[in-house]
Amino acid sequence: MGAVARAYAERIGDRKLQYITPIANTPSIMQYGILSHHGASQLAHIDISLGDVQRKRSKKEVVVGRTQLHQYANLYFDARNPMMYRRRSERSSLCVLSVSCDVLDIASTVVADRNAASDYARFFSPMAALDALDFASVFARDWTDPRAPVFYEKRSKKCAEVLVLDCVPPNLIVDACVLCEASAEQLSGKIGAGSGFCVKIDPDLFFE
Repeated sequence: MGAVARAYAERIGDRKLQYITPIANTPSIMQYGILSHHGASQLAHIDISLGDVQRKRSKKEVVVGRTQLHQYANLYFDARNPMMYRRRSERSSLCVLSVSCDVLDIASTVVADRNAASDYARFFSPMAALDALDFASVFARDWTDPRAPVFYEKRSKKCAEVLVLDCVPPNLIVDACVLCEASAEQLSGKIGAGSGFCVKIDPDLFFE
């Protein structure tokens, strides 16, 4: 474990980063890794992202004048978030891949303090982000609020992102969570039951 990953472990415990994807995409992910939007566009895959959000993300710069948001694979600190909630009707066909925090020690990795598409998102080096992230909001189970501005702020911070340039290598994907036994069987069939890859069942993660 690198120095940055150790610093995060001290702050947030033994948590992994998380990536929401259709189970159908896992064979290519296990072969090529979790790709950026640009990279994934070169492969056949099921896209569960929202078109209007992706149009906004396509115009967003991360490192001004150098990199754009679509050049990064994006991971969540907590996949039990507004994105998952919006896709809960599809939850039996989804999985959440857990990624080692070692990606935070990759020199080009960037952390967004909220949904990276937000006009208010700020981008930090992973170490600097430790003091910038609102972890109470990131790991909150409930982001609702009767005050609209506060609700939008909570919802955006809940979706803080770790941005990995180009690709998260397959060897940093450590396990997966699914909704139920049927989903676990589907995932095992995609990646191979004898692969040794751990598949966990966690209905709560999928809002059931």
